Amino acid sequence: MTISSIAQTKIAENINTIDNMLESYLDQKAKAYIAPARKNLGVTTIALVREVIAPTVFRNEDAEPLTADVASNIFVRATPNKFKFGERARVLQILRSLEVGGNYVQNRLFVPKGKASGDCFDACSFLLGDSGLGDGRVLSATAAVKYTDALSLQPEAFCVDSTFHVRGSEQGTLFDEVNKKNTDNLFSRIYIQPGTLMIQTLTFTGKTAPAEIVDLLLTTLASPMAYGGQTSVTGVNVQTHIAGVFGGDFEVAENSPYVLLPKLLSKLDDDQAMDVSIVKQALFDIFSSVYPNAVTSEVVAEIQSAQLDKIANREHEELTAASKVISDYFTRYFDK
Repeated sequence: MTISSIAQTKIAENINTIDNMLESYLDQKAKAYIAPARKNLGVTTIALVREVIAPTVFRNEDAEPLTADVASNIFVRATPNKFKFGERARVLQILRSLEVGGNYVQNRLFVPKGKASGDCFDACSFLLGDSGLGDGRVLSATAAVKYTDALSLQPEAFCVDSTFHVRGSEQGTLFDEVNKKNTDNLFSRIYIQPGTLMIQTLTFTGKTAPAEIVDLLLTTLASPMAYGGQTSVTGVNVQTHIAGVFGGDFEVAENSPYVLLPKLLSKLDDDQAMDVSIVKQALFDIFSSVYPNAVTSEVVAEIQSAQLDKIANREHEELTAASKVISDYFTRYFDK
């Protein structure tokens, strides 16, 4: 089962096909050139509930977590890169397991002399964007999916806590043998508490991403992962729940969590805002009322399970075939 095979939802109307990713044009001198397919009307949005299942740190330079003032209250905020970095790593792992990409570590891509761009840029590059050097040029691939900020459903005061840390010596004391003084490595860590729920949307616009790319993202979101710079080394800490996949011709204001959060909280009391199943249903009700096409969370779970089985058996024919087309896409576009 794939996202495009669900005929009753008509979601396929809002995504591209793998054979329609490039177009050929003639310039003023009647010389042919290749470019990505033109954008068309079509939007596909994935509504998410991010559940914190272990202490998680989302911050920038300050010790406190990022926050946002929404509807006269302060909520915890996580910027897109807090999730996108870890999910890019997971996509690369999937491609490597199938031997159809992930030839470079993320953020270290380049095209060696004599190599085609499609040998280096892959499905991850198409999905989440990428850039690299090749033949003295900077090659840049725009991300097919857009991540929004994630906002907590509980105000900051109710979903953060802190711990105090002391970095002692191997001898179990605070004495620094080198500097001959007690250590000054004392600090507090403010973290988001387990049980906190955050909402976020991921959106494909312009009808450019094929179904195989949407399925790849859904598969990536299927299992819990480790997020946050400080806490990404402490094990999984966030479980992602998909409330549904929605499609239409145009984006809606509810795609913004800053519009969505007040609307969602107006439907929930304090206890309901901490129940994943209730929040998922409320999100589905909101998005299915503003988008003409919708896929339920139950059907999405079936898609994810089918995709995971294919990866586990190393028999993912759709993604293998799509990866070859995407490789050719980058070669023909970048290498002219």
